Amino acid sequence: MSAVIEKNKMWTSFRSDKEYPQNWKENTETEYWVPIPQKFEDIILQNVPYINVKYNGDEIVDVEILPKPEPEPEPKPYLLTYEDKILLHNLTYGD
Repeated sequence: MSAVIEKNKMWTSFRSDKEYPQNWKENTETEYWVPIPQKFEDIILQNVPYINVKYNGDEIVDVEILPKPEPEPEPKPYLLTYEDKILLHNLTYGD
């Protein structure tokens, strides 16, 4: 597998028709894809976008994993009160 990372936007992609270390220079004005070395591939792909990639030119030399934000807690379900149940019964079946 050949994985690449976009240097400016931190997008990742896989291509089976391109082999590492070939750079993908598709639209060099807005996008610049850099190959991900095998030793960093799992770290980057499992943690993107929560990473800080250090480059030496077009070569990835280090990857720092940043802390991931805490997930928002699930909202508590609304429990119907007795009055809610009476209102729903009356709306459904009439008085």
